Amino acid sequence: MNESPQEWILKRRHEDLSLTVRTSWSLYIQFYTVFLTVSVVGLGWVLTRPADAPIVPRAKHVIAIVLVIQTLLTAITSAAMLVASRYLLVACGTASR
Repeated sequence: MNESPQEWILKRRHEDLSLTVRTSWSLYIQFYTVFLTVSVVGLGWVLTRPADAPIVPRAKHVIAIVLVIQTLLTAITSAAMLVASRYLLVACGTASR
């Protein structure tokens, strides 16, 4: 196939950016799956404890703080993925600004 060096470079760049977007989203989904699993296990542990089982009073606060931090981390990560994907797609030429 006879293509100019510029066409070859553009195609290669497109392939590289597409791979970057796919890899980023794959890693994000794996991260989110682990996050969701940890959150559900933590909530399940708190909610299924017997009412008469002793629990350190501060433990509930610590668990709540950890879950809030995890939720904030996920929200920030989601926004960052959106911005990064949008930037890469615009750079790739497959989306408009």
